[in-house]
Amino acid sequence: MTPDEALNAIHSRPRGTERTLSRIRALMGRLENPQDRLRFLHVAGSNGKGSCAAMLASALTAGGYRTGLFISPYILEFRERFQIDGQMIPQEEFAACAEKVLDRAAALDREGVCCTEFECCTALALCWFAEKGCEAVVLEAGLGGKNDATNVIPCPAVSVIMALSLEHTALLGNTLEEIAAEKAGIIKGGQAVLYPLQEPEAAAEIYARCARVGAVLHSPSPHAVRILEMGRRGSRFEWEGEEYRIPLAGRHQVWNAVTALEALRAVSGVLPVSRRDIREGLESVRFPVRFETVKENPAVVLDGAHNPQGAQVLAELLDACPEKPRIGVIGMLADKDWRRTVGLLAARLDAVLAVPVPNPRPSVEPAELAAEASKSCRAERFGGLEEALARAAELAGQDGLVCCAGSLFLAAEARKLLEN
Repeated sequence: MTPDEALNAIHSRPRGTERTLSRIRALMGRLENPQDRLRFLHVAGSNGKGSCAAMLASALTAGGYRTGLFISPYILEFRERFQIDGQMIPQEEFAACAEKVLDRAAALDREGVCCTEFECCTALALCWFAEKGCEAVVLEAGLGGKNDATNVIPCPAVSVIMALSLEHTALLGNTLEEIAAEKAGIIKGGQAVLYPLQEPEAAAEIYARCARVGAVLHSPSPHAVRILEMGRRGSRFEWEGEEYRIPLAGRHQVWNAVTALEALRAVSGVLPVSRRDIREGLESVRFPVRFETVKENPAVVLDGAHNPQGAQVLAELLDACPEKPRIGVIGMLADKDWRRTVGLLAARLDAVLAVPVPNPRPSVEPAELAAEASKSCRAERFGGLEEALARAAELAGQDGLVCCAGSLFLAAEARKLLEN
């Protein structure tokens, strides 16, 4: 099987199906349960889980551990999902692991057990990490927690719950309590860490889960954090008397970093990392399209904000930028809370250029999105991203700012276009 054949075969697996762990357990059983030979840091949440996972993996790699990282979704290249020490899985190893996983999945198909695309990706990651002898694996949950395929792992060294908000309500629940309970399903005992800024009803569900399973819960104190410097290219902050730098912009990234620091402390008994190595890891972390500046004159920033909580954070970042005018290139998937998200962003922008999202899933029609944005600012609609980016640069001029947001898929496509 070639790498292209492997990728096409993975993409041919079904996506939407009943959410249960029974299929992934069956698949991992056919693969001799490689997850049982690994030590995990499991990260779930609505916002910030990808950034926190990247920070954890970078710090553990700096500390000398062979560290696997599984993320979802990828930004630029499918193989980004699977990394060891910051390097994507090589093409040949991707094809070999995929062939093994897909062979077992095909056998289960014949028995009436049809594994999904994400379940096959999860299995591939776990097999590769075990084959390469990873000493630590940072595993980002895909959707939810309790019934997410990544929850096939045994009790992790630490379970991390990031910022929680209403999302995927058709699948995860209609209230914040229901969503928090679903995310909390990754906590199976041992150590747990909770992002410090949570709504009380969400935090209560995490506390209750920890009490039921006997997990020790940690949460970093906001009062122990002092932000020393913030800008488009990162922040410098102090936590418990120690100074750190991160190349990811925004106050929220400071909180993500502090949550990662708390998680590293929680696992220090089994995966000790020195302060120096942690600093080095945080300073070298890279995570695309998280308020990422990719161009100047005009400044062009890319952000994956795709829900109201993410939009609020992005709006605060835009408020702190001195550049004027600020032009938004925005596209959103139809299954998101797009009206509230667009409303929050449009209120901080001088113009919104509405575009479709380059993804097979249905996106909001540019005309409909532009109509919503026009309640707060000037709005135009475009049939394609490249045309919209050119128009945004024209409107922004040399002293302005262009922000592409609303979807990770949209921001990733913008990054490719701008790189070319």
